Amino acid sequence: MDYGELILSENRQDGYVCSAYYYNHPDMPAKHLAVSKNAITVNLDIKKSSEFLTLCTNLLKGTKLFITYKINGGEERSTSVTVQDAKTIIILEGYQPGDQVSGDVTLIVSILQDKNIMDEYGIDYENLTGTFICRSEKESMVYGRKHFFIK
Repeated sequence: MDYGELILSENRQDGYVCSAYYYNHPDMPAKHLAVSKNAITVNLDIKKSSEFLTLCTNLLKGTKLFITYKINGGEERSTSVTVQDAKTIIILEGYQPGDQVSGDVTLIVSILQDKNIMDEYGIDYENLTGTFICRSEKESMVYGRKHFFIK
């Protein structure tokens, strides 16, 4: 079977590829939307204050992030965070000032963001760039991820 007829292209707007087809053809390359010329370079950092952790970013208010973390090398935990401002307080279960925290901040796929966020960032995060944004020719997803380590 020739899969070319099923793939979305500039002149075939009603086509699609079902997920089962990808499983049967794992070597089929993923094609992402081109990065916008006006793409925003994402800045993201986690800082420690005397009482809590703060997420510092230029992502839009309302952006949903997922955080996995370990406190003092213990059990892995997770929490979700919604960006509130340029600085957003992160509440981590079990965290005490002086603890060592390591983990990952993940920007979930755009389709799971609120519509206004998806409209700004693009369906394939084509309006975002920087080391935080992960694009791969082998994967069809575009997402953001940053590892952090706080002493």
